[in-house]
Amino acid sequence: MQELKICLLLSLIATSLAASFPAHASQCLSAEGKIGKCIPKSSCRTYDPDAPIRRADNCNFFTSSLVCCLDSEAKDLPILFPTSVDNRWSSNLLPVPGSGSCGISTSDKIFGGMETGIDEFPWLALLEYKRKDGTKFFGCGGVLINSKYVLTAAHCIRSDYTLNLVRLGEWDTSTTHDCDYDGCADPVQDISIRQIIIHPEYNKNGSNHHDIALLRLTRPAKLSYFVKPICLPISNELRGKTRDESTNFVVAGWGRTETNFKSNKKLKVDLKGFNQRECAQKYRQRYGSEINDSQLCAGGEEGKDSCTGDSGGPLVASHNDGRGRNFYYLAGLVSYGPSKCGTKGVPGVYTRVSKYIEWIEANIRE
Repeated sequence: MQELKICLLLSLIATSLAASFPAHASQCLSAEGKIGKCIPKSSCRTYDPDAPIRRADNCNFFTSSLVCCLDSEAKDLPILFPTSVDNRWSSNLLPVPGSGSCGISTSDKIFGGMETGIDEFPWLALLEYKRKDGTKFFGCGGVLINSKYVLTAAHCIRSDYTLNLVRLGEWDTSTTHDCDYDGCADPVQDISIRQIIIHPEYNKNGSNHHDIALLRLTRPAKLSYFVKPICLPISNELRGKTRDESTNFVVAGWGRTETNFKSNKKLKVDLKGFNQRECAQKYRQRYGSEINDSQLCAGGEEGKDSCTGDSGGPLVASHNDGRGRNFYYLAGLVSYGPSKCGTKGVPGVYTRVSKYIEWIEANIRE
């Protein structure tokens, strides 16, 4: 009887929440990466109840009665663009934050510990290297910024190993087909690299500044529920948030660097922003390295550091688009940190992506 009461209560909550968020006002991203509209199954002309069950959309956070409908009515729904985007920004090669085309992590579950869900952080990339003897291994991480480009750290471009390909849509590297109790992910996408663009100022005078590189893929990635681009901090509002030491960040990856690894499954850890001046002072005194405005610091809690993620992987933060929907934007790329990961009081250092928006835009093309 107690279990029945709980089920009825949860059903009432779901119904109430669904009523509070009208379906006609909600955009969604389908499994194929197309913009649609969250509407009841009975109202979607293209809904097929006999089709194989997939993680089809991000409409069923509150109730399973909604689907991401792509029929003629839904296709006419305009994509909304945030008014905070700078007028001078004219690039059409990067997805616009708040448009529903980037930064959408559609997992609606809460996972304990460090392990992510199978569908969390769909912009994460793994870089595969080839040794001189022909053997291959996964090293650094990266982040998808549109269907043809991945950002990573410049220090991940090694002279002793050949950067072989980029893997997208991965969750567990020990399996050939990722599945959890809710179903299975699409097959991973392994895409070779057409061009490597390292920032021209990287490693100048032996510093770690400008630790950023672009990888152009040989073919466009197929955007889906498990492969989506991250938003870049294009607007002044998002650029300013990366300077706010009270900002909460998340770094995710497989715990891999260019020389070692920790986990087969994708991991995540929450990090707090760290005062830039204090960070610079600590690194100058401890390691003799200089932190400048092209970098940001985060972490500093014992046992929590970017060692949990990949070198070159993304440091992201969440932002509300003003219409009740959150999206993630790319704040930093994992660059380097204390010799002992997770040292109390010593944060990790990240390339501040907001300082490189113009450089990224100038170096990408159709």
